[in-house]
Amino acid sequence: MLLALDTSTEQLGLALFDGHRIRTEVVWHAGRHHTRDLAPWIRRVLEANSLQPRDLEVIAVATGPGSFTGLRVGMSVAKAMALALRVHLVGVFSLDVTAAGTPHYPHRLLLAVLPMGRGRLAVGWYRWRRDHWHAEGTPFLATPDELLKTITEPTLVSGEMPPEARQRLSQSPFVHLVPPPLDVRRPAWLAHLAWERWKKGLVDDPVTLTPYYLSQASEPAR
Repeated sequence: MLLALDTSTEQLGLALFDGHRIRTEVVWHAGRHHTRDLAPWIRRVLEANSLQPRDLEVIAVATGPGSFTGLRVGMSVAKAMALALRVHLVGVFSLDVTAAGTPHYPHRLLLAVLPMGRGRLAVGWYRWRRDHWHAEGTPFLATPDELLKTITEPTLVSGEMPPEARQRLSQSPFVHLVPPPLDVRRPAWLAHLAWERWKKGLVDDPVTLTPYYLSQASEPAR
């Protein structure tokens, strides 16, 4: 049984996966109450499935980019659980979770985004190859106006973003915004990606795993 935690932004998410189906998935807007909300919701998810923490085999956590506080809380809880329960820990890049949940549209690149505050977005480019999205280049920080300068061909934009950013990006003839239900960064996809890595033996060390933070110096280019 795998428990996935995503605290990258003000949207929090939990998913419970048994390797065959998603047993529970919960997504909610926690604002800045990550510390207050996370532990009680983990308990509710386990209790709803008649499980104890000792029934877990793997803990998955979104590693960023994201907010400093959100990532710190999620990472701390995930690492503490993995160490206390003596189970495996798998970190998954937050933008990969967004990309995994985005359907393929032919002949389009994908920009996966999430909010970083102060009008900025964390952004990653992806290209469809061999039945799934592959990251291209390194993630970067950009305002919607800065981002529009990098979009010069038909491009999907998917992910959590403020309404004003969505409105600004919609003005480009090259941008195809996915419908709002697909913008939700679903912890079920985090669970699926982590399970696949765990099955391959790709696990992380709870002592050394750290959040991925983007700096203002990140380059806005592919």
